[in-house]
Amino acid sequence: MTPLTHRLARTFFLAAWMSLLFLVATNIQAGWLYVIIAFFAMLILVSLILPGRILRRVTVDFRAPELLERLAPAGVVVEIGNAGRFPLYFVQVRLVSDGFRMEPPHAAAAHIGGRKRATAAFGLTALRRGVQKPGFLLLRCGAPIGLYVAERRAALERAVYVHPRIIPGGEIMDRLDEEKLGAVMRGARRFQTDPFFHQLREGSPAEGTTSVHWKLTAKRDEPVVKLKEKRRLGTLTIVVDDVEEHYGGDLEAFESALEQAVSLALKLVRDEMPVVLRGIAAPPVLIESPGAWEEALRWSARIQPVPSASARSSGAHGVETAAAGEAIEFGPRG
Repeated sequence: MTPLTHRLARTFFLAAWMSLLFLVATNIQAGWLYVIIAFFAMLILVSLILPGRILRRVTVDFRAPELLERLAPAGVVVEIGNAGRFPLYFVQVRLVSDGFRMEPPHAAAAHIGGRKRATAAFGLTALRRGVQKPGFLLLRCGAPIGLYVAERRAALERAVYVHPRIIPGGEIMDRLDEEKLGAVMRGARRFQTDPFFHQLREGSPAEGTTSVHWKLTAKRDEPVVKLKEKRRLGTLTIVVDDVEEHYGGDLEAFESALEQAVSLALKLVRDEMPVVLRGIAAPPVLIESPGAWEEALRWSARIQPVPSASARSSGAHGVETAAAGEAIEFGPRG
């Protein structure tokens, strides 16, 4: 039953009862029945007008993180505001979306004072990966007694980046075959501490004598220590096969390959090993530290399978980077 049909059915039901009471009051000449009929008529009129007028004064603010992990609940805040001077009653807010699920499914405010706000916390779960808008908020009001319900939609224009599910570090390493694991080990050896490549800083006696730069310490008459740094002799490149034809229409296989590639990249970056993450068609992104990880997550939200013709036209992305070190491919062929 549509909202309009539901409203008409209630109106017809109340009108039938009012007609019956009017006939009874006319036959028995009972004035108090006319008072009841007038009360019902006023209640119907107020219930038709008041909910819509209340929703005009409602403001809503939906605050969600810019980055969301697929199928992992994230905390969001819905703020319901009253822009008018008089109190609001019985306002409900619900998220309507195909790609997101909110728990609990709606927020309700029984009373919001004039110029006041009410907030509610929710868990938001993204069902699909990609750059997408959460949908719209459906505002509902049934004041004063819920006889009629008015609705208003508030579109959510701010897009969020939904990145793949992150597999824990130990689990993703267990999933690697010998070839991929060997490439990881060779890439790690290309990024090691070099005793002849360091920076200097002031030291303290508590640090011991292992890393003291004796010549400068004697010259400055104060402790100077060497900070050994790691040199990158090559870069480990993680390639995601993003050619649509390679998956034969099985997009879940692409999502699985992307999950493994992104999870391995995160594991290595946390181990202080820089990596390049790229697709066959998608451009590369260099991740040298955890601080650059957010851009990699945005990249993983944007990447989509493309036809082979598009992959051939953009397939030169990252080739030079891959040639400078080890490369691991995730997909049907790797």
